[in-house]
Amino acid sequence: MFTILGRRFFIFSKIFQVNLEFFRVSSLVVIVVSGLIMIIPQLQQLLESIFKINKTQITSRADWLAGFITGASLGFLWTPCAGPILITIAMLVAHQIVNISIFVLLISYASGVAFPIFLTVLAEQWLFTHHHRLTKLTRTVQIAAGIMMIISSILIYTHYDKVLWAKIAPFLPFTPKNITQLEEMKSVRQQLHKLKISIPTTPPHPTTIYISPSPTITPLFPKAPEITGIVKWFNTENNSPVLLSQLKGRVVLLDFWTYTCVPCIPMIEFLKQLQQKYPNLIIIGIHTPGYAEAKLEENVKAAIDRYQIPYPVAMDNDWRTFDAYKNNYWPTEFLIDTNGNIRYRHEGGGEYQKTEQAVIELLKEGNKVPN
Repeated sequence: MFTILGRRFFIFSKIFQVNLEFFRVSSLVVIVVSGLIMIIPQLQQLLESIFKINKTQITSRADWLAGFITGASLGFLWTPCAGPILITIAMLVAHQIVNISIFVLLISYASGVAFPIFLTVLAEQWLFTHHHRLTKLTRTVQIAAGIMMIISSILIYTHYDKVLWAKIAPFLPFTPKNITQLEEMKSVRQQLHKLKISIPTTPPHPTTIYISPSPTITPLFPKAPEITGIVKWFNTENNSPVLLSQLKGRVVLLDFWTYTCVPCIPMIEFLKQLQQKYPNLIIIGIHTPGYAEAKLEENVKAAIDRYQIPYPVAMDNDWRTFDAYKNNYWPTEFLIDTNGNIRYRHEGGGEYQKTEQAVIELLKEGNKVPN
């Protein structure tokens, strides 16, 4: 259940018009209290006396309900990094295209993700049932689990779990990109593309536009769409909007990101270094939310402060600019030349040297030679 709720995106906020931040705070309280009960059994007795709960009357149905509430609380806190399937669902719901097919897709996908967790729970029960030596460690495991619940819920609520993951990811044998490889399969992409047809601007298959023009033929590069539909600007003078039409003659890098995306964090660090290294480069962050809480101004501002982002950031809450660029991934980088043409596109994290080389070539081409 928590997997399904955790991958909800905009569905609850769009359909039921509710503020999910209230549910996130309530969920944090539920998880922290549950963790404390596991660490301090006397607290459970205190709560039972306060709410006049008769322990002898607790049934398996009540135990199931308690587990359901805890799982649902985890779901409202959890904001996993999205792959192609979940991004497709977010795009459809953001455009208010919600139907039974989308719900079936979401539940089917979440069920597949939840299945390994279910197997883990069964394995744990089997171990403690068939290996009596482990029963001596039950209390220790319970305390450790309670501590982990409290720490994890606080990290998830404050989004510092993403920061932690970004720091340890380079040392792991797998990365978020590896995890979504199954979703990157051609057959899956084709099915997702069919779902996206109902969106006004259907994203194409990811492409990279190469930098170097032919010496004999002037290529027709696509014009960069204007940044539009922005509800709030940060890191600009008086929070005033930035228009690409005002930046003609400058090389511009657009970074499409969302603060719940793990690969976006190292990309931000790379862009900060890039701006210091090449002061003639204009960098603009386009924050397009994947979850309802990522549409809140205070949450985006907190993320900007947390990652110490120095360049302008635009809140693209309605996906207007995201759609205009036919984007379908976080993070995605677009490089725009001095004539306002899109010259480079890169989806996903990594390959920083490739992006930097593209920046250098465009700066040289526009006589904005890097220092």
